[in-house]
Amino acid sequence: MTRPIPNTPSEAACWRRDAVQPLIDVYAGEPDVEAVMLSGSAARGNADRWSDAEIGVFWSRPPAEDERRRLALAGGMRDAHIFPLYEPEAVWCDDIYLGGPIGSGLLVEVVHAETVATEKALADVFDDHDPDPAGLNRAQGVVDGIAYHGQELLAGWKRRAAAYPRELAVAVVERAGVIDHFWRWEMYAERRNPAMLAQHFAAVCERVVMMLLALNRRYGPNLKWLPTIAASLDHAPPGLADRIGTVFASEPDVAATLLTDLVRETFDLVEAGLPEADVDRLRRVFGHRRLPLDELPAS
Repeated sequence: MTRPIPNTPSEAACWRRDAVQPLIDVYAGEPDVEAVMLSGSAARGNADRWSDAEIGVFWSRPPAEDERRRLALAGGMRDAHIFPLYEPEAVWCDDIYLGGPIGSGLLVEVVHAETVATEKALADVFDDHDPDPAGLNRAQGVVDGIAYHGQELLAGWKRRAAAYPRELAVAVVERAGVIDHFWRWEMYAERRNPAMLAQHFAAVCERVVMMLLALNRRYGPNLKWLPTIAASLDHAPPGLADRIGTVFASEPDVAATLLTDLVRETFDLVEAGLPEADVDRLRRVFGHRRLPLDELPAS
């Protein structure tokens, strides 16, 4: 079983929980708000001095921009960016700053959503096993969340999230594990393009972590908290976080070898834990190398 991230709150997490309490109280007092939760690192308890705070507000109807601004002001907003509906995820996002000069202070990322739309999005993950990262992120928000209002509703979501479907793990692995064009690291190195090389290697690292999260029945979070996440995984290549760090401190050919080893070890773990996943296909895709013209065999 995967070990949970320790939830003995850091001092930074406790401070953030206290700081956002007036804002949470305002949202919870709105008649058409059915639930309010704190999520992210402040809820998990591992926030540090760089951390923002994340709040989910779930409505019985679409919230209007003017009332979102009014509620933010009532909750102590110093400055804010109020965004329109983000249609791909059916959410409204507010970046609210508490305290400090304009554009500074504690950033509180507030995500507003209709309850019915959230339940549909969670069903896509839990029932239809959709491996889309946005859905996984929403599910992780539920797992992390501390309920301040609508506890019964949020508790039901948490119960569903706790039963991570095996079919979802397979779907995530088969999506994240398609690591194609790995050979391009040689091209970027030969062209002396360190920016693209680093981006290329980072994308592979992210896919490795996504596969391991699925194998360990975890929705997220991703690379942002790599050492903490890596330490909490029962099924992972040994020394995962340190080895990823070494990739980016090494010469390109050494880095590529280190990363190749990590990918192959991850495929082996997935094959053992989720034998129904098509790992052979993933290995073939990863192992393909397109030869430059001057290396092609003579016809």
